[in-house]
Amino acid sequence: MHKAPTAAELALLDPDGTFAERLAGDRAAFAALAAALDEADDDGALADIQLLAHRLGGAAGTFGYAEVGEAALDLEESIIALREGEGDSGVAAGHLAVLLATLDVALRLK
Repeated sequence: MHKAPTAAELALLDPDGTFAERLAGDRAAFAALAAALDEADDDGALADIQLLAHRLGGAAGTFGYAEVGEAALDLEESIIALREGEGDSGVAAGHLAVLLATLDVALRLK
């Protein structure tokens, strides 16, 4: 695990708070899509989760949110496995829960 950035460090990386706003929006989107994991046969919703996780995983580290990025990439990997018929919806749901909790911590830091 990485050391969580301070609020001052985050302000330097995201001075206008635009990325922090994106985190809040992404958190809401992930929460809304969570039900799709209960119905793992909804490939469209799983694809949405995968894409959202991929984008967040790639951008979060750039803005000082390394733990968010790692959690998003873990979720992406579990969704890919699920979509390929090799994964487990419980594992993916666990990764989603970790990501939501990590986002909650990150949003309190901003």
